[in-house]
Amino acid sequence: MVRKNNMNYFHPPIIKKISFIVNLKRKDEKKMKNIELTKKDVLSFLVTIVLLGIIVFSILPKHKSISHENVKCDGIECIDINSHGVPYDEAAVEAERARLLAEQNAETNNAIQNTASNSTQSTQPASTSSTTQTTKPAPKTPTYTEAEIEAAWSEASRTEATCAIDGKITYKNSLTGKTKTETIPATGEHTYKETNKVEATCTEEGSVTHTCTVCGDSYTETIPATNEHSYKEANRVEATCTKEGTVTHTCTICGDSYTETIPATGHKEGKAEISTKAGFFHEGTQVIKCSTCGEMLSTKVIPQTFPISFKGLALIVGIIVALATFIVAGRNHVRKVNHANL
Repeated sequence: MVRKNNMNYFHPPIIKKISFIVNLKRKDEKKMKNIELTKKDVLSFLVTIVLLGIIVFSILPKHKSISHENVKCDGIECIDINSHGVPYDEAAVEAERARLLAEQNAETNNAIQNTASNSTQSTQPASTSSTTQTTKPAPKTPTYTEAEIEAAWSEASRTEATCAIDGKITYKNSLTGKTKTETIPATGEHTYKETNKVEATCTEEGSVTHTCTVCGDSYTETIPATNEHSYKEANRVEATCTKEGTVTHTCTICGDSYTETIPATGHKEGKAEISTKAGFFHEGTQVIKCSTCGEMLSTKVIPQTFPISFKGLALIVGIIVALATFIVAGRNHVRKVNHANL
């Protein structure tokens, strides 16, 4: 009885023919002679095998080996990963290399000691040992030239120097595993910044303090007194026509003061004024006073309006009266004489 295959729907026609041939072979080998595979059937079978191989290869897990070489990531931080998926640590690799080198040196020393002990044992009689011992050759210690060792030094760490503290550079040799340190001397160049300032005045000095922002070192500079007072008028007495005045200036910062004298202004003549008007027979008076203080500066007499003075007029009147009296007296005397002659 032929077992049915549940996967017949997946087989191509060539697989079915092959199964049919196998079944026929079991029953009757003679019938196989009448069955022949065509070239088309063979080609289909090969194509099927190739497709199955490609499907199986694509399903299998892929292992990608990653080298330990530095990879440029264009600004992105990258971590080297070894073939087992573990991040590559350069320091750990260097430490492992140093450990292996130390083991090789130890094995070399042990081999030298074993060789020395075997040479002492070979001096004893041959009868004491019936078997021969073979010494294991010592591993060769890698040798490097001085140029290679010098070229293997690289900077491992750096501590920058400051204005007051020395810095340090640590170098490590990738071949020997040794380290060396180089000292960076302090720069001595402080970064000072103004932290405190007291302004100078007209009589007192000021100061300004500068402090280093890195190490805290500081120094203070003196600002000399300005000697420039800030005076302001504090008191004033105005001068008059005849008396001097004064003005006092006082410094608003230190209180220092000084006084200036204002000279007297002197009189200023005002307009002429008539104090007494002139009449026919008396004179008038004209005065000039100071326009500031009112003091009388000068006086001027105004003549009378009548051309003859009062005394002259009295004299003239007296003469006229005397003449009139004389004339009247003469006339009366003549009358008396004429009356007597009659």
